[in-house]
Amino acid sequence: YPGMLAVFVVGSLLITATDTIQPIINRNMLDAAVSRSLVGGHSARWYVWASCGVAIINIVVWRTMGITNCFFQPRVMSDLYNTCFRYLIGHSHSFFADNLVGSITSRMKRLPGAFETIDDKLKWNIDISVLNAIVTITIISCHFGFWGAGYIFLTWFVVYSAFACVAARLKYKPDLATSEQDSLVSGMASDVYGNIGSVQLSNAEQHEIVEF
Repeated sequence: YPGMLAVFVVGSLLITATDTIQPIINRNMLDAAVSRSLVGGHSARWYVWASCGVAIINIVVWRTMGITNCFFQPRVMSDLYNTCFRYLIGHSHSFFADNLVGSITSRMKRLPGAFETIDDKLKWNIDISVLNAIVTITIISCHFGFWGAGYIFLTWFVVYSAFACVAARLKYKPDLATSEQDSLVSGMASDVYGNIGSVQLSNAEQHEIVEF
């Protein structure tokens, strides 16, 4: 879906630009209002209109990205379901005999949900945060001439990102183990419920409870 991805890329850039410009406009607006003179060749009234315009652009971009996301994520999740189904249905009978069918179904359902979570984090948190950090470092270093402060902020950003990556890697193994156990529980329960007639006829309820 290249068109929708382009909306997200352009939208992230516009949001970062408006978030950066808005404080500068507000500062000039206050300076012009207090001094009752032109600041940067414009009056306080001009900066008021400019601030409103930037705010409207920011809101429109946010809403456009949100609406686009409502179409993007369900389509990709549907594609993932279809891809998983086509892939699994081509396996041999022994594959399904050796694996809990309920566990396979649970894992297939979890994949689109994982995509939704990662996609939300990328679009609404990571992308915009990285862009804001880059713009902030650039403004501090170039516009204000505080090269030392820019280097300090850059160092903090790199250290923070590295720590977040390390923490995510450490958390990966427990999360993977939790996911596997969740799939196993769902698989055993689904298979027992799906064969409840055979379980009850053979009086194997207690055996299944112990196995679970």
